[in-house]
Amino acid sequence: MNDALKKYFFQYRDIFNTKIYIENKVLLKKNFIKNQTSFDFEIIGNYNSNILFIEDFFIDSQFPSLLIKKSHDLLKKILESIKLSYKDIHIIRINRKLGFNNISILNEFDEKIKNKTKKVIISLGSSILNDYQQIETSRNKKLKYKNIDLMFTYHPKDLITNEKLKRDTWSDFKYLRDNYIYG
Repeated sequence: MNDALKKYFFQYRDIFNTKIYIENKVLLKKNFIKNQTSFDFEIIGNYNSNILFIEDFFIDSQFPSLLIKKSHDLLKKILESIKLSYKDIHIIRINRKLGFNNISILNEFDEKIKNKTKKVIISLGSSILNDYQQIETSRNKKLKYKNIDLMFTYHPKDLITNEKLKRDTWSDFKYLRDNYIYG
């Protein structure tokens, strides 16, 4: 199966929260990632949306896939709280192994957003867009990436492990709602 078709099935699975069966085998992200040599991008939601979320997952044998699923479910709930769904936003998930060259990923990311009008990029957690600085140093700052507004908030997986971060995250999403959705 080619990469474009796999990405389509992953997107369908994430939007409709269902398993995909191909030739009596379940198409799971874990199997796709296990075979990768470096990184892959999952494109989810509305590619033409002017709101882009970026998630950066480091995948290794210690990373619990249950945490990934809980994190995705929590993101859906957070989006619903500001009247958004995956159909209203564009998400780029970077799945990669530890230690992979950031330059290659940035080049691929730039290619994915080239010629698309975006109002804002929301980085869920620290990411390649801030050289993995602590999220606290990037939150609440007016930043730009390629002339697109850039904001940082905590990743849903961090909210699962540290509930104290929820208040700040809610503040970030209200800012997104008030300034980019209804503003």
